[in-house]
Amino acid sequence: MSLANLFNVPASPADFLVYSFNVQDQHRRIVAAIREQKSITLPIYQLDEPPIGGDIGTWTLQLQDAVNDFTGVLNITGFDFTQVDFEEPGQLASWTFLLGTQFRLANDALGLGG
Repeated sequence: MSLANLFNVPASPADFLVYSFNVQDQHRRIVAAIREQKSITLPIYQLDEPPIGGDIGTWTLQLQDAVNDFTGVLNITGFDFTQVDFEEPGQLASWTFLLGTQFRLANDALGLGG
């Protein structure tokens, strides 16, 4: 999957499932590259099936843990992805842009193609 997909703001629950699948894919790519390049094994979090209409808070906490793990290893300043109202279009757009940026910075640090 392409890193560019993380900059697409999901407009529906179905879009969010596709979006989260892309998040999972990028997460796995980054964890694999860190293991290969730095001999550090990070956990893989379940990020491709957020509870649409359910406890999204647990999903955002797992996402935050994943981001904290790789930003810590790569010495990248991170953002807080746990505080967002997914029903507010402006917040969702900002959140999506910051998350895409966070993954892009990790890809760049690891020399991965997007």
